[in-house]
Amino acid sequence: MSKRVFHMAFGLILAGSITACVQPQTGALIGGSDMQSAVDAFNERYDECITVHGYNPDDPGPLGPNELAPTERAFSNCAYDALRSTLMVATTQPRLYDAIIAE
Repeated sequence: MSKRVFHMAFGLILAGSITACVQPQTGALIGGSDMQSAVDAFNERYDECITVHGYNPDDPGPLGPNELAPTERAFSNCAYDALRSTLMVATTQPRLYDAIIAE
């Protein structure tokens, strides 16, 4: 997956997270603090992925536009796992995340 696609998918996922805060779930609204806790947990796990895999999508180094860094795939898998275990469990739209990750 190219860096551009990853960043686009990540942006869509975050937009979905924000939308999920106001979507009804079994007749009640998801509490903003619940979603904020999930976002905070995701950010922590995402930072761990950067540290563990030594890859930062914001600073990929001297790579070409369609070149993968040596640890980029492992980083992406780590970031997707972080999404699944934090934001996906806190949203009313988990299939949206699955679809974006699959792309």
